Amino acid sequence: MKYSTNHNPQLIAGLNPLIPEDIEFIPKGEGMKVLCLQGGRSYPFKKIAAPIFTDILNEYTNDRGAQRFIKLLRNENRLPYSKVEQVEIYAFFMWGGIDGKPDVIAGVLQPSENFITGEDCPSLHFDKKCIVINDNELNNRDIKIILMAAKDLPNKAIAAELNISDRTLEYHNTRLFRKTGTQSRTGLVSTSYKNHLIA
Repeated sequence: MKYSTNHNPQLIAGLNPLIPEDIEFIPKGEGMKVLCLQGGRSYPFKKIAAPIFTDILNEYTNDRGAQRFIKLLRNENRLPYSKVEQVEIYAFFMWGGIDGKPDVIAGVLQPSENFITGEDCPSLHFDKKCIVINDNELNNRDIKIILMAAKDLPNKAIAAELNISDRTLEYHNTRLFRKTGTQSRTGLVSTSYKNHLIA
């Protein structure tokens, strides 16, 4: 997806008062709460405009993987989250990364971000969550390899963790380098960092 030249990748989206219609969703403190940044101001997710909330609700309604996970969650009172809270949790996992690309541009919800909360991030099992580098979607195994490479684990340890042979890992690495447009583990980790997959 191409972004307008008005968007500065060095500036967190939503902070620019010159682009008041763009919105960036960011994590709000502990838990799975979302704060909205828009036109240089911030407000809680529950105050988001109805058409955008409806777009996110529709995405959530059509994402069985997300529903399976979120509907099992309980709040501090051990009660299920309300539908509004479920949609906020969904927004957290889909668009919760802080970056220079708005999550809503001119009222249009953008594709999910390369944002995960860690190696076992629940969003990796969401139907609509796409982690993309170099215009190629990465699968869960690709992401696990990248995260372990970022920890500087040797190939032998990565292969053992994935329960595959060293030779099979070499095959996956070659395929992963091709997908990401890199030629080495260092390049892979660097590209993953630049694409906000790892922090």
